[in-house]
Amino acid sequence: MGHFLSTLCHPSLFRPSENEAAPSDDDSTMVGQVSGRTSGGSGQPGMLVVPVAGPRVSMSSRRESAPRLSGSLRFRDAPVPSRKGKDKAEGGEGAVAGLGVGEERLDGRYVWAGERRFLRDQREGAKGANFLVPMDEMEGEGWVKRHELLRYSLARNYNAPVADILTKGGRVLEIGCGTGAWTLDMANTFSNSRFTGLSSADLFPKWNAAAPNCRFQTLDATRTALPFSDGEFDLVFQRNMALEYTVTQWLVVLTEIARVLKPGGYVEFVECDIKIKGAGEVSERWFEICKTICASRRIDPRVFRRLPTFLTDTGLAITKEETFNLPVGQWGGYIGESWAKDLETRARGLRAAFVREGGVTEAEFDGLVDAVADGYRRLQSGLNVHVMVARKPEAQQKATREVSVGGFRSVI
Repeated sequence: MGHFLSTLCHPSLFRPSENEAAPSDDDSTMVGQVSGRTSGGSGQPGMLVVPVAGPRVSMSSRRESAPRLSGSLRFRDAPVPSRKGKDKAEGGEGAVAGLGVGEERLDGRYVWAGERRFLRDQREGAKGANFLVPMDEMEGEGWVKRHELLRYSLARNYNAPVADILTKGGRVLEIGCGTGAWTLDMANTFSNSRFTGLSSADLFPKWNAAAPNCRFQTLDATRTALPFSDGEFDLVFQRNMALEYTVTQWLVVLTEIARVLKPGGYVEFVECDIKIKGAGEVSERWFEICKTICASRRIDPRVFRRLPTFLTDTGLAITKEETFNLPVGQWGGYIGESWAKDLETRARGLRAAFVREGGVTEAEFDGLVDAVADGYRRLQSGLNVHVMVARKPEAQQKATREVSVGGFRSVI
C-alpha cells in the first residue's frame, strides 16, 4: 500500500493539486472582529472576541482567572524538556546524550533528533520524518494546554450544531487526537454518546483509562482507510493538522471523512494560523523560513484557505466559516500571555526542522526564536483561529467515480 496515495490522489481526480499556486499570504481579514459566514443549522451567538491590534482594550468582560483544568487532563504548569538517556520505559533508547539535532537515531516507529522524538515516515521515497511536528511527551503536554486554552478563548469545545444529537446519544470521531484531550473532554460532557480518537502516534494517555464511552486507536489516516462503516458518525472533528498533511493527503482524508459521515452529519475543522499578525519583522522572517520548509514537503501551512474548495470537491456543504481574532502578548491579559507562551513552545519545537531543512545553525535558531518570543510578549500581536463546519447532504447522489488501489477503495 506504500504507493496507493499517489495513485488515488492524482491531480486529475481533483481540481486543486500540490503544484497549484497557494493563495497569497496577504491577509484581508479585519483585525478586531470576527469574520465569517454561517448558513444552515443554528449558530451560537454571544461569543466575545477580543481585537488583536490597535489601542489597548479592556478585558473585563472576560474572566481573568485561569481556566479550570479538567481533572485527568491536568499536566504540570510548564513542559519539562525530554531528558537525555531515556530508558525504554520512558520513550526508547533513541534519545542519547550528545545526539545533535542534525543527527538521527532510530527507535522503532520513531526517530530522535537531538532531544526530540518524531514519527518516522517509512514510505518508499519519503523524506525521513516530519520534523515540523515532534511526537514526544513534551509536545503532548503542550497539546493538552492548547486544548484548554482554545476552549477558554473560544468559550466552547465545538461549533457544529450537534448538541441535541450528542445529548441523546451519537457517534463522534476525532482524527489526529494527539493526547486525546478533546475526545476525553467531550466524552465526559456527553456521556450518552460514543467517542473514538485516532492518532498516528500513541500519545493518548496510558495513565488515564478511557471513559466507558471513549476509546483510542493508533492509525495514520493518510495511509490507511478509516476502519469504520459508511455513514457511521454524526460528527468528525479535526484540529491543528496543517503541518502534518500534504495537500494530497488532505484530499485523501477528506474523502474518507465524507464516507464515514452519516447523511446530515457534520465535520468540523479548527486551525491556528502560523502567521502571527503584528509580531514584528523577525516574526515575518520566521514565517518565511517555515513556509519554505513546508513547501519542500508539499505542505501548505495555511491550508484553511483551500478548505472550501477541498470540501466542495468531496461533496460536503459548508455551513459555517468563522475566524476568531485572539490577542497575543501582555496587552491581551491572561489570554494574550497564555497564547504568547503557547506560540513560543510551538516555535522552539521547530528546532530540528529549521536546522536540518531551513538553512540556519543551532546558534542562529536560538537567537531567532528568542527574538520571535520577545515579539510575542511585547507587541500588540494577534492570532487568527479559523473554524470551518461542513455537512454531508441528507441524500447523496450516486457516486460519479470510484477508485480502488491496493485494496483501498474510495468514492469520489
